[in-house]
Amino acid sequence: MHRVQSQSLLRASDWPKHKAVCKYIQSCRQTTRHDAMILPANGGPAHLRKLSFSVDAACFPSAVTLRAPDLRDIFGPELQETRYHCIEAKDQPNADNDGEYMMFYNMSTRLPPNKYLLYFLRLDELPEDRPFWHGDVVIVKTYDRYLHRPKDLQKSGAAFPPLPEVDFMDVRMDFLPGVQNWMGKFYDVGFQDAVKNTALVEKLKRRDDTPLRQRKPVPVDNDRRLEDEVE
Repeated sequence: MHRVQSQSLLRASDWPKHKAVCKYIQSCRQTTRHDAMILPANGGPAHLRKLSFSVDAACFPSAVTLRAPDLRDIFGPELQETRYHCIEAKDQPNADNDGEYMMFYNMSTRLPPNKYLLYFLRLDELPEDRPFWHGDVVIVKTYDRYLHRPKDLQKSGAAFPPLPEVDFMDVRMDFLPGVQNWMGKFYDVGFQDAVKNTALVEKLKRRDDTPLRQRKPVPVDNDRRLEDEVE
């Protein structure tokens, strides 16, 4: 009886110290919904679509972040051919559009080429000298780059998840000119990095069958990120 009471008192006394840790872990793992911008493969107008962001979705195609947008309905069986790149927007006409974004796109030729971008780039046919977007292109906005960890987690490497904790927020439709400007730049130089880093993508894909808690961090090659400033 005495031992049980001591343990109970110990847990109660430790709670104030661990409360911040518990709240942090819960905030990392909660599922949220935010507006993403879709550049449709069928050539229709760009539009916003509400997506779920969760730990589960981060496993498809590869857990490069703790949480990610759920793209399974968008890319279907070709989900594993999904890639991403980052963008930093500065000095936008609407300051609310400043910040960091991620573009998710697909390179599987089993999906139709993205006619929206073919039209935007004024291309009559697919280019032969470089890859091209296939299927929809998805733009999401990140909130900060990483969530702030409680001090207790900063001291102990075993307590917190091994992946970056990126949070998200809504994309605004009036950011479309900035997106279009970036897509033109990416078409010129970005696909070179996408092809060069295929080996890293394959390494991440092989981790998909490993439970999230058992995964070891995989260093992300800086070349895999194309960080342009959208003016």
